[in-house]
Amino acid sequence: MYKLKKYLLLFFLVILIAFVFWGSISLQNAFYNTIDFFKGYLGENKILGLAIFAGLAAVSAIFSPFSSIPLVPIAIVIWGTVTTFAILGIGWFIGDIIAYFIGSYAGHSIIEKLFFFKEINDYVKKIPRKAEFWLVLFFRLAMPSEIGGYVLGVIHYHFGKYLLATFLAEMPFALIAVYAGEAFLKKEPVFFLALIIVVAILVATAFYATHKRQISQN
Repeated sequence: MYKLKKYLLLFFLVILIAFVFWGSISLQNAFYNTIDFFKGYLGENKILGLAIFAGLAAVSAIFSPFSSIPLVPIAIVIWGTVTTFAILGIGWFIGDIIAYFIGSYAGHSIIEKLFFFKEINDYVKKIPRKAEFWLVLFFRLAMPSEIGGYVLGVIHYHFGKYLLATFLAEMPFALIAVYAGEAFLKKEPVFFLALIIVVAILVATAFYATHKRQISQN
């Protein structure tokens, strides 16, 4: 329940930031001035820019404190929605794979140094190695990317099934992130709020389904 409350607080914070931005001309001017700066540079170095964005997206799937979501509106202005969706999804997917292999091969020696080690360790004890696929899918939907990747890596969950569950879990969020970023730029509060609500319902449902199953039995 604590984790769910943190998600709800995050959703509220995102909505608050959006409305503050829409109501502030100075913030909007600063935002677009920043975009013009990056657009001028990245326009001449498109491949490098895309690689950096993909790399940052990958990092956000490995380390909890960093999120690539705030970069989405900037990427949309520079490269468009389709390219942003593709690169964001690829970056997240690469990061999820890296997190899995860190968990699988480095194990506790590295993971125990992470500040969210306790959460990872708790779920390692709860999720069986041969957990049903749908349960793993709900787990991936409910948990932050880095926690899901590390946990499933530590327990050596089937890699092929992990890739499929990760793809099915990440792509909807990438799509919603891009649509929400576009709504943010176009100042469409109704559509923006609707997307936030969809994410909240999706996460809450997955969270409930994961814990209702009582996955503590190995």
